[in-house]
Amino acid sequence: MNSNLIGALGESRAQIEFMKRGHEVYTGGSNTYYDFLANKQGVITRVEVKSTTRRNKTNTGWIFDIRRSFGDLPFDSSKIDKLCLYIQPLDILLIKDSKKITQKTEYLVLDDDF
Repeated sequence: MNSNLIGALGESRAQIEFMKRGHEVYTGGSNTYYDFLANKQGVITRVEVKSTTRRNKTNTGWIFDIRRSFGDLPFDSSKIDKLCLYIQPLDILLIKDSKKITQKTEYLVLDDDF
């Protein structure tokens, strides 16, 4: 499966999850820092989605490239509210508070973290 399709699956999975939680979902253009906006009772949440199929070298977790614009820009937690991490082979979606993320290029989710 190519990376564009995996990314599209991750975004769809995240949008469905937010809708299940009672949000209205709005997709933006390609020049935004987020993949979509979620609105619940007037509170807007900026959501970025990253997908992976990649294991780390020790085979203990999953590696996400969290850079923006095809790797040109480092992750900026001030531009989004939630980071959704989609592990495609397991069909698992993790939702993280972006303000707690200090990494700028890669994010590791260990198998024990979910």
